[in-house]
Amino acid sequence: MQNAHEAYDYLVMFVSISILFLVLGTGIAVFVVYYYRKRRTYVKEKEELRILFEKSLLQAQLEMQEHTLNHISGEIHDNVGQVLSLTKMQLNILGENDILSRTTLQAAKDSLGKAMKDLRDLAKGLNTDRIGHFSLIENAKDELDRLHNSQFMEVLCATTGVEHPISEEKKLITFRMIQECLQNILKHANARKIALSFAYTDTSLNITVQDDGEGFDVPAVIESSKGLGLRNIVNRASIVGGNAYITSTLSKGTTVKITIPYA
Repeated sequence: MQNAHEAYDYLVMFVSISILFLVLGTGIAVFVVYYYRKRRTYVKEKEELRILFEKSLLQAQLEMQEHTLNHISGEIHDNVGQVLSLTKMQLNILGENDILSRTTLQAAKDSLGKAMKDLRDLAKGLNTDRIGHFSLIENAKDELDRLHNSQFMEVLCATTGVEHPISEEKKLITFRMIQECLQNILKHANARKIALSFAYTDTSLNITVQDDGEGFDVPAVIESSKGLGLRNIVNRASIVGGNAYITSTLSKGTTVKITIPYA
């Protein structure tokens, strides 16, 4: 009788251990399957993000080239062309007179000097690698100067903190976002003042673009066909691991805040 009882206890113990190992083995198998599924999902999402980043980078490069070429075309037509026409007229005046006027000759030389300087500046703009060779802030200041010279806007630029290095890809996309902000102001805001600030913190670069223009209804514009530029700013900030917030008040202006992490 005692042997039968012991046999029963061993049987119960054996069955219990078997069930325990079965449950444990099933749990491990489920965990392994779950892990590999999550890993495949992670790899797929990482690849999709990489492709999206490369597409955004390429798009930013193309837009930069288009923006630069449009600017150069306008400058040649409106600025350099006029200066050279004036120089030609001054030289014609000199050619029609036997006595050379020193004043007219000097004016012609000054005009040629200005045209040459403008052409050198435009030649710099043709080099799309300039974003990598110059700082983000210097390129942004160049954009502000263009707006100031062409639209008679008051422009302000401020920098705080110690500048941290940013990858060339992030720098290009960030610069394109700043350009997009400035172009939106130029086209739609009817502003008289633009303030651009760069704040370097320990972990990120915080950029603020502010104007005193007409303002608009942000949700309504973003959802409409006119909001493509604003959506591009938000999407590009997300692609480089940052974020962008747009606030606006009618008759008081618009503020765009962009945060770009260094890593």
